[in-house]
Amino acid sequence: VAAGEYFVSIEWNGVIVYDTHSVTSATAQFANVKTFGAIGDGITDDTTAIQAAINDTTYGLIYFPPGDYKCGNLTIARSKIIIEGQGATIFWTGTGSAATRTYIGMQITGSRAEVEISHMSFMGDSLAASAHGGIYWLNAVSIANLWVHDCVFSNVVNGVSGLRTASGTWGPIKIESNDFEIVRGTGVGQGDGIYLENNVASSRETLIRGNRFTNTEAHDDRLVKLYGATLQGNHSSGHRSATFTAGTVAAFSFSGCRQLTV
Repeated sequence: VAAGEYFVSIEWNGVIVYDTHSVTSATAQFANVKTFGAIGDGITDDTTAIQAAINDTTYGLIYFPPGDYKCGNLTIARSKIIIEGQGATIFWTGTGSAATRTYIGMQITGSRAEVEISHMSFMGDSLAASAHGGIYWLNAVSIANLWVHDCVFSNVVNGVSGLRTASGTWGPIKIESNDFEIVRGTGVGQGDGIYLENNVASSRETLIRGNRFTNTEAHDDRLVKLYGATLQGNHSSGHRSATFTAGTVAAFSFSGCRQLTV
């Protein structure tokens, strides 16, 4: 399609999901993962098909029809995309390593801008050793305008996780109206619903709003060296419940942060 402003509307079970989307090139696309061969039956491994749909979309919308998608690690190496999964659940398969932060999840790589992930459910097998996660990025990744909303993260080692040490910058970021439930593990890189670490000594606004945390083993929300963050209307329940390892650990943990509003 030609460059311009487009209105995307999807209706599923009477629910309309919509977004206005700027198209800056003539290559904008609508990619349905099932068109690329994904089955969504909860049995077939759909990793290759879904990755092909993501890789093929230069700008535009990647759509998951209702279904249960069995997947290994997925990589997002695109900007200006919307990943929309109204009624779609990803069940992770395979084993990663939380200690080295090589999870099985939806991984953002490189320098990305304007990425939206919404209405997806990410399900692990509840075993910390499997290192099944949600959405994450590692060192040397630069992200601008990431929005994660209305997603469910369940039986994983982390929900939304971003780590930076020597290089890469990111922000602004919005994480809002998500459910983080049963986040397992107390080791390095485990048990946090949201874990964000940055070293940029300037304000890159992060908004964490309206999220619900239930039964996280480490922290509901852990922020390290973050500059310019707002937490608003988040809800914690069952933090480190009796079913998990005993001990006192804060639901919300902030280290070396500046310009932080709670």
